[in-house]
Amino acid sequence: MSRQHAGAPVPSPCFKPALSIPQPYSPQAGVNTHVASAPELFCHRTLTTAHPIGGKAWVDCPTDWRAPFLLASTGAWATFPELEDSFIYNGSGVVPGRTWIIAPDADSLQRRWQTLTGAPAAEKETLFHPHLLKEGLGDRHTKRVVSLALAGFEPRPLPIADEHGACSPPVRYGFRSFDRQWIIPDNRVINRPNPELWAMRSEQKVFLAALSRTSPSTGPALTITGFVPDLDH
Repeated sequence: MSRQHAGAPVPSPCFKPALSIPQPYSPQAGVNTHVASAPELFCHRTLTTAHPIGGKAWVDCPTDWRAPFLLASTGAWATFPELEDSFIYNGSGVVPGRTWIIAPDADSLQRRWQTLTGAPAAEKETLFHPHLLKEGLGDRHTKRVVSLALAGFEPRPLPIADEHGACSPPVRYGFRSFDRQWIIPDNRVINRPNPELWAMRSEQKVFLAALSRTSPSTGPALTITGFVPDLDH
């Protein structure tokens, strides 16, 4: 739960939340938070002595997993449906994992594909730019077999290391909010394609993209694209 002293001002840049999180954490267990002024933050002991956790000076905050550590909404505003509740999908955009599969024109992608598939076996992995983890190769590398194709595209059961066929025809792609590019729609070369997005792709579909990892400092809060969007659209 979140607790704030009765009559305290709404959190602003001058106020910082002090948190006490139970372990292991669950939304039902709650989080104790007190919105404290900067001088109070110099010593957690001083803060908890002045405002004991669980005391009457604290109020509950939302218990949803992704809810902010702020006071729960009240009044009519709290009853309004969230924008994301109006859509059948709410998730991240595509995470390509490599830049060579995206270009301003389709011909460039065809030439890059020919360079990759025609390269000596010892050079293919370097040209591919594999997904790397601390312990070694990740989800996408030249020897990985990816049996499932993106919705609407032909399956390519061969690993890239053995591939000598033509490139999947590039399609338009929502690379950035005002930057439409082309991408190779091959599940073998995209780290996290988010298949739901490709399954919904059509000429009658539009995607709304909004920044959720951080608060936008400039520019529009919401953009629209008719193409499958990138994570950073």
